[in-house]
Amino acid sequence: MIAAALSLVVTLSPAQAAPLEPVVVAIAVRNREKQAVTVESPSADLFFLQIRDDQIRDDQIRDEHGRARFDSRTGHKPIAIRRKMTFARGTTPLASFVWSGLGDDQRPLDGPAGYVVRVGIETAGGTIGGEASLRLTAPITIKAALAETSHNSVTVAGRPLPQSGGPPLLQDDSGSIALSRPLGFLPQGRFLVRGHVERTSSGVSFSVERSAPAPDNVTPFGSIAPRPSASALPK
Repeated sequence: MIAAALSLVVTLSPAQAAPLEPVVVAIAVRNREKQAVTVESPSADLFFLQIRDDQIRDDQIRDEHGRARFDSRTGHKPIAIRRKMTFARGTTPLASFVWSGLGDDQRPLDGPAGYVVRVGIETAGGTIGGEASLRLTAPITIKAALAETSHNSVTVAGRPLPQSGGPPLLQDDSGSIALSRPLGFLPQGRFLVRGHVERTSSGVSFSVERSAPAPDNVTPFGSIAPRPSASALPK
């Protein structure tokens, strides 16, 4: 049977990442048979990928890990084109996928927490699968980011504060730092921000590479209330 002959080898780089840090998922097919194995797939999709909570819930099958926080098939309709793939004996590299750190709701998966990266190939004979464990660390404090001596990217969390006549600030319980750019239109509430500390002759700032509202930030962006229009006075 195909399910017994083939499996997926899933490798993560890095296997422990900060929130919003891209994770490269390398996928290979392992054929344990002595000869090549051919499988038929029902769609043009090469594989699907999920990031799942590393928990077993009572209302789910015991071999399922929690709920899917990210699914590569969300919002995507597979093209129904049947195709065949042949895999030689041994391990064959298949593809790589770069996960952005965001869930299906476009919010970052927060840490510290464990997750399971599950990959599957749908075939006429069943699903070929494989998985790997992923650990997300907590964002570091602004104070810790300021203490960094390298130019490496880090992820911090805090609340953006506008400054009149100056760059926006990001603030947490340990301190604040100027941001290289705003985090959107009237950002409010907690944000996760990935970037690196820049030290120049004009001062210290945090060069923003990526940012997203924290998972618990329900209303991340404000709005300007419309001013009442002028109306003619009654005669």
